[in-house]
Amino acid sequence: MKERRQCSVAAQQAAPGTSRRALLLLAHLVLFSFSPRPANSAQGEAEALLRWKDSLPPPRPADALASWSLNGSAVAAAPVPCAWRGVSCDFLGRVVGVDVAGAGLASGTLAALDIQSLASLGSLNLSFNALTGRFFTPNVSAPLLSVRSIDLSNNNLSGPVPDTLPAWMPNLEHLNLSSNQFMGEIPVTLGKLTKLRNLVLHSNHLSGGIPPVLGNVSGLRDLELSSNPLGGTIPATLGKLLSLERINVSLTRVESTIPTELSLCTNLTVIGLAGNKLTGGLPPSLAKLARVREFNVSKNMLTGEIPPGYFTSWTHLRVFQADGNRFTSMIPVEVVAARRLEFLHF
Repeated sequence: MKERRQCSVAAQQAAPGTSRRALLLLAHLVLFSFSPRPANSAQGEAEALLRWKDSLPPPRPADALASWSLNGSAVAAAPVPCAWRGVSCDFLGRVVGVDVAGAGLASGTLAALDIQSLASLGSLNLSFNALTGRFFTPNVSAPLLSVRSIDLSNNNLSGPVPDTLPAWMPNLEHLNLSSNQFMGEIPVTLGKLTKLRNLVLHSNHLSGGIPPVLGNVSGLRDLELSSNPLGGTIPATLGKLLSLERINVSLTRVESTIPTELSLCTNLTVIGLAGNKLTGGLPPSLAKLARVREFNVSKNMLTGEIPPGYFTSWTHLRVFQADGNRFTSMIPVEVVAARRLEFLHF
């Protein structure tokens, strides 16, 4: 018994020292986890960006990417490349955003852009640069989980929209490839981008119809597909997009009726269906969409009457365009109820 008591006392005496060592170890781990990254990590990101810069053909605007250099021209207190134009970093000095929109990088390509070396990249904006070639093909061994936003709009990019995008960037929320030369079909795999909020593909050469699987992207708010020779129909599955605020499929050569299922998208504010071959009547059930501000079905082959409920229920309506159709009646007198209406074309 005496030996047991001695062992117990010894253990109690040792406990404070053990606790102190544990606390010191914990403090060390916390400090280590919040310490700046090693210089070679920041330099690796810088070198990845410089490889892409060096691949851009001359002439380049003298000041566009002049700060992208390892020659010490950047602010000394900022880790490379956090002080470069258009590059943003988090508090650990990791590159989280690259925005060189409108930098005049004409005729450059994305071939040398190694975004795998930018492991924390969340946003990439290269819009308005007249870039050519294809969508970049990341040589990735694992998904790029940080990427949330890609904007390559207003360039001269061509080729297909990669069907492997969901595998590369599963957390993508914003994808803008508008005003390019992309062709082929809209990949059905985009239906797997469950976090996508904005899909903007207008003004390309996309064909093959509107994939019904886009109705599976439940959080989608903006679906902009206009000015593409898509053909096909407006899928009824789009009625599952309960968060949808804007839909524009004008000038897409779709041939169908307007699906009544769109009346389920009660957050819709903008409906653009102009310049197609839509037939049948305007669904009266769309009057349920109380937030509609803009409605354009001009230049189709629609028939029947314009539902009076549109003007009494759409209390925020500002634009109503229905010219170039085959309606059998005049505008209903209920139009006077639309007190915010600014533009009416029938």
